[in-house]
Amino acid sequence: MDIPCDLNVKLLRMKDTIITTATKKRELLWLAGLFIAVNMLNLLAIIIYKTSFTELYSQMHIVLILTIMLYLIFLGVRLFIKFIQVRYKRT
Repeated sequence: MDIPCDLNVKLLRMKDTIITTATKKRELLWLAGLFIAVNMLNLLAIIIYKTSFTELYSQMHIVLILTIMLYLIFLGVRLFIKFIQVRYKRT
């Protein structure tokens, strides 16, 4: 199956999306901050309910799931805010 000539030209003109180092660092900081915050909430719950401190590592799977969920929620909110800013900046 041959690709039409004009489609080849379009494919060659597509720009690569590059994620900068600053963006990677910022997102890793967000993720690390949320991980620490969820761990602090876990520690607070352990202290309040007077349970064993082994739950700090035995509940790590829940901490990781909550971290990822919060990261995705915050990412969605940040993308929505960015979209609104870009949208109203043009008009």
